Amino acid sequence: MRRTLFFTLFCLIACGREPGRQALAKLRTATFAFANPPLPDVVFVVDRSAAMADSPDGSVQGVCPAAGNLGLDCKWNQLLSVTTGQDSIVRAVASRARPSEPIRIGLVTASGAGDSPTGFDEACTPGVLAVPLQGGSSGEIESALLSLAPSGAAPLASAVLLAGAALQQQPSAAERFVVLLTGGAPDCNAQLAPTDSTCAGERCTSDCDPGTGLSRDARGCLDEAGLIQAIQALSDSGIRTLVVGFGAATPGTAVYETLDAAAIAGGMAQSAEPRFVRGDSPQQLDEAFPPQNVTQSCIFALDPAPTSPELVEVNATFCGQAPKPLASEQFAVTGSTLAITDATLCQQLQNASSTCPNGLSVAYLAN
Repeated sequence: MRRTLFFTLFCLIACGREPGRQALAKLRTATFAFANPPLPDVVFVVDRSAAMADSPDGSVQGVCPAAGNLGLDCKWNQLLSVTTGQDSIVRAVASRARPSEPIRIGLVTASGAGDSPTGFDEACTPGVLAVPLQGGSSGEIESALLSLAPSGAAPLASAVLLAGAALQQQPSAAERFVVLLTGGAPDCNAQLAPTDSTCAGERCTSDCDPGTGLSRDARGCLDEAGLIQAIQALSDSGIRTLVVGFGAATPGTAVYETLDAAAIAGGMAQSAEPRFVRGDSPQQLDEAFPPQNVTQSCIFALDPAPTSPELVEVNATFCGQAPKPLASEQFAVTGSTLAITDATLCQQLQNASSTCPNGLSVAYLAN
């Protein structure tokens, strides 16, 4: 009915049969697009080294040797508290998905050692892609983490590169991120030369000689340079890294400095010390991660304003399909403002993705 009335009136005006100012009215059209940017791809890199079973300050070893979050005071349970459960960072990231476009999330765990590794060869088993980068994977990631017990060493440099490779194998215009969750003591670099400056004291992560203080194997030395180089390599390729530290690292210590430098290299450092994010709560982690896309409004300006709001026609297009006319109760025109009043329709329009845009087309008379 509206369409017949609309074009009838348009014809009368165009033919000059309508006196006064309305004789100057013309047919106007406007279009409004809904096309959200691509959602990010995210790979979590989790440090599951044996040191994560220690108390947060490192004074008590092996507090949490078993799988699962048993509520004990150790770095591993701190990590599980923010990566599993209702308020976890994994679920917070997954919740930013759209109905037509899930966020792809993956998981790398390091080391890849079994429960009781013997020697550096086993302890330094490279990390594994435990959950491939895919949509709807948050539950699988949580299950994988809860099934693991801290074990082995911390070959984090190679784990970060593995995460980067997983991201690069998925062609996408989306932003790509690595979230590194660690106690801050990467090692397993066989190319290091153990010296007083590189491997003594707190820089010796395992198999430390009581006499010299050095590790008996280069793989037992803190590999901050290797980790920073790996993160920088990802940054150079457009992949940013958020560094989250667990434990009680204090300024001036090697672990603290490693976490800070890694955060800066990753391009997501905090503005004040510590530059890394402390893994104290899911909320802090969520705030440190890039914000959700701003939802597009369902209120639009028509310029010029319609001369007859009752004769405005609005059509909606979903994912490139044929336009569908809206019923009069689904929108309202007041002055020069068009508002979608149907909340369900508004949400459907806002759920557009980068590959499946939605839109509105408007036709009306205006002077």
